[in-house]
Amino acid sequence: MTTCLLSVAQLEGAGANIQFVGGRCEIRTRRGALALSCDRQEGLYALGQPLDAAAQCHAVAASTTAATLETWHRRLGHLNCQSIQLMARKGLVQGMEAVGVLETAPCLTFALGKATKLPLPKECSSRASEVLELVHSDVCGPMRTLIIGGARYFILFIDNKSRAVFPYLLKTNPETLPSFRIFAAAAATETGCLLNVLQSDHGGEYLSKAFSNFTQSLGIRHQLSSVATPQQNGVANCMNRTLVEMARCLLLQAGLPYKFWAPRECWKSGTGLLAEATGLLAAAIAPGEDEPASLKAALKAPDARQWEQAAQTELNSLHANHTWDLVPLLAGCQPIKCKWVFKIKRAADGSLQRYKARLVANGFSK
Repeated sequence: MTTCLLSVAQLEGAGANIQFVGGRCEIRTRRGALALSCDRQEGLYALGQPLDAAAQCHAVAASTTAATLETWHRRLGHLNCQSIQLMARKGLVQGMEAVGVLETAPCLTFALGKATKLPLPKECSSRASEVLELVHSDVCGPMRTLIIGGARYFILFIDNKSRAVFPYLLKTNPETLPSFRIFAAAAATETGCLLNVLQSDHGGEYLSKAFSNFTQSLGIRHQLSSVATPQQNGVANCMNRTLVEMARCLLLQAGLPYKFWAPRECWKSGTGLLAEATGLLAAAIAPGEDEPASLKAALKAPDARQWEQAAQTELNSLHANHTWDLVPLLAGCQPIKCKWVFKIKRAADGSLQRYKARLVANGFSK
């Protein structure tokens, strides 16, 4: 068929008022508003656009039937019911009558589509009363720069009561379990207490069968945070950030490369209470201000004798290599100035290796 037929019975059932007068058909809504009209042609009442008749029929039905609260809720993108009722009372939407109350069960689409995660408390409601009653752990990495020795990760164990921190360097994630074995044994020896609960995230390094077997063999309850909820392991995550930022600042201050980023164990003297959250570098790092900025400063430094020897070594090398020739200064020419640069050279373990001085020309002054 090339035409669509409108059912008078369906329109009447939807609440429309239908009148046939003088060869003309008028279809009005329940309120009396004219919705459709057409003239009789060859025994049929034909609309001007027969292919849109079905759509117009739906429009008549929609305009003649009072929509429920559930219908308006879906039409308006699952808007909350209180706002829809307010719109109906104030007549903000044309054709919206009193919508009543929700007659069906709560909308599942609304619950799934507009659900939000409630914020976690900023502070823990309780704290462990004994050392090793609860230990937080997390693996940080991979770092972009390998430390001396090839480590790219580090793992932290943090006692909940004292907030004492114990870090271990890892080359790969599978080294998590060996590090935990060492920590558990050392902690028990130093404190005389047994580890009760280990708190960690869902990282794969904590979920292996071997890790589970080890915690069970020692009677340790492994407590995991919810998936994709790092806030529940916030103690370890915050300490990771604190250590990384502190180490970065110390390296920048000392002018050392990032290969010295690693944490270092630092035991509390006299208490044997795990490790403090200090001692962040793998080697003792002399601050950058130990390197003098000029020859005058070097000769006044506590280690002036070493700097003087370094400067003399540099001058001897320059003379031996005939680096320059002494000539009279030509008229109208300005000599290029030079300056001393002093640097402390360190070995791979960070220990002081030698004092180095260089005499360089200020080429930018030409």
